[in-house]
Amino acid sequence: AESAAIRAAQAEGRLQGIRLRADQGRAYPERATLGPVLGFVGDDGYGLDGIEYTMDPWLSPDDPGREYGDQGFLTIDLNIQYESERLAHQALEDNDADSVVILTMDAVTGDLLGYAAEPGFDPNQFRSAAEGERRNRPISDVYEPGSVLKVFTIASFLQLGGITMDSVFVTNGVYDRTDPPIRDLSNYGTIDTTGIIHYSSNGVGPPLRHQPRSQPARPQRRGGRRPSLHASSTTCFACSVSARRRGSR
Repeated sequence: AESAAIRAAQAEGRLQGIRLRADQGRAYPERATLGPVLGFVGDDGYGLDGIEYTMDPWLSPDDPGREYGDQGFLTIDLNIQYESERLAHQALEDNDADSVVILTMDAVTGDLLGYAAEPGFDPNQFRSAAEGERRNRPISDVYEPGSVLKVFTIASFLQLGGITMDSVFVTNGVYDRTDPPIRDLSNYGTIDTTGIIHYSSNGVGPPLRHQPRSQPARPQRRGGRRPSLHASSTTCFACSVSARRRGSR
C-alpha cells in the first residue's frame, strides 16, 4: 500500500529523488497460526526462532548462486491445528489461565498433528509481542507431569499383559500406603481400565496386589464374566511394571 502511494505521487511529479527497490522478506499468511513453531526472521533475513531458526541453513542457504532456498514440510494437520488453537484460546479465556497447551499426536507414528499454545503471537508482528507470548511453551516450560503419567503406566501394563481392556477394578477411593493417604475426588466404585484414565483414579493399582512382581498378573474371563480385581494404587502400578521388566531380562 505504501509503495503504491509513492508510485502515485511520483506519477504526479512529486517525491523526486526517491526510488523503490524490490526487497525479499518473509510473510506469514496464516498470521498467529503455528506462530511458536514457525518462529520468525530478522531484518537481515536470518531465522531468529522456531523452524525459521533451526532450518535456516536450508530455507535460506548462504549460496550466491541460489535465489530460493529449500522447502520444509511439517506433519501438522491445519484442520486439527485450527481447532486446537480455538479450544486453547477458549480455555484460556474461560479459566482465566496463565497459559494453555494442546498437543495432538499420531499414536502410531508419533507425528505432531496439532501444536497449540496460548497466549501466542503473530510472526508478522513479532516485535510487538511480549517475550512470554513468543516462547515455545510445549518444549520450553517445565511442569510436573502428575496424572499425565497414568497414561504411560496403564499403557505399559497393557503391553506387558498385566491387565486387559476388559479388566475390572474395585476401588475404595483412597490409597493408604502413603502418609498422608492419596485420595480420589470421590469413591468411583467398580471401574474398568478405561475408567482409570477417565476418572484419573489414584485408587487403582496393580491387579492381584499380592502377586509376586516377577509373575505378571493376567486376568482371564471365566464363565463369560469379567474378573473383578481389588486395586491398591496407580503409584505402585508403575513400580510393579518397572520391577517386572528388570526381572525379565
